[in-house]
Amino acid sequence: MAILYWRRKILHFWLWKVIGNDGENLQEKLIFKFEDEFVDGTARLEYEIAIKASCINDRNISNSCIINVQIADGYYFEQDGQVYTRKSLDADWELTRIQSEEVILNTVLDKIYDYPVTKIGDYFCNNSGIKKMSVVQLPSHIKTIGKYAFYGQTLLSTLSMPGVTVVDECAFYSCYNIEDIPEENQPDLYYIGDFGFFRCYNIKLLKLKNLTFLGDHALESVKMENIEIGPNIKFMGYRCIGENEKLVNI
Repeated sequence: MAILYWRRKILHFWLWKVIGNDGENLQEKLIFKFEDEFVDGTARLEYEIAIKASCINDRNISNSCIINVQIADGYYFEQDGQVYTRKSLDADWELTRIQSEEVILNTVLDKIYDYPVTKIGDYFCNNSGIKKMSVVQLPSHIKTIGKYAFYGQTLLSTLSMPGVTVVDECAFYSCYNIEDIPEENQPDLYYIGDFGFFRCYNIKLLKLKNLTFLGDHALESVKMENIEIGPNIKFMGYRCIGENEKLVNI
C-alpha cells in the first residue's frame, strides 16, 4: 500500500459576527480557509471551516465547535498529463483537460481514490487547447460526454465510446468528419442534448433504442438512412432530426 503524505496551509482566516437589532451578537465565528495538498502534487483541496468563536481558546477543538465545512474549489488530480476534477466529496471524477493532443484517451483512469471517473468534462478540447484531434477512443467506464466537449473538432473521424449513455449539449457540434463508430463499440444512448450531434454529416449508425431524450437539433443534418427510436422516448425537441435527406426509415 502506497503512503501519501500531504501538507496543509492556511490561506485566509477572519472573524465573522452577526449582530442583532439590539446590538447583541447573535453569532460569532472564526472562519479558516485551508488548502490541503499531497506532497507529490497530484491532488489538492480547498475548503473552509467555521468554528464557534467561544472555542478559540480551547487547546483541542471538538466536533461540537465546528459550525460548517465547505468545499471551495473541489478536488484536483493530475497524472501523465491528464487533469481530473470533481466538485464535491461524494461526486464522480471527470477528465477536465489533457496537456497534449497526442494523449490517447483510452488511457483514462477508471478510479481515483476509490471514486470512479465517469465523464469527459465540459469544454474538454477547449480547456486542453486541442484543435486537431482525429481519433477518440474512450474506455467503457466513461458514461457522459460533457457540454461542448469536442465542439468543432472537424478532423475527428474515428469515435469509440462503448459505455457512454449521455451526450450533452453541443458535445460533437460540427464534427462533420465522424464516420467510423464501430458497431461493437456503439454507445447505448439514453440522452442526447441540444445540438449534440448537430452537423455530423457522415455518421451512419447510432443505437437509440433506449433513448429517452432527444434535444433540439440533436441529430439535425446527420444524414442517417435509418433512425430507430425505442418506446422509452419521452421528449423529442425542435428539428431534432431535421434536414436528413437520406433518411428512409424511422
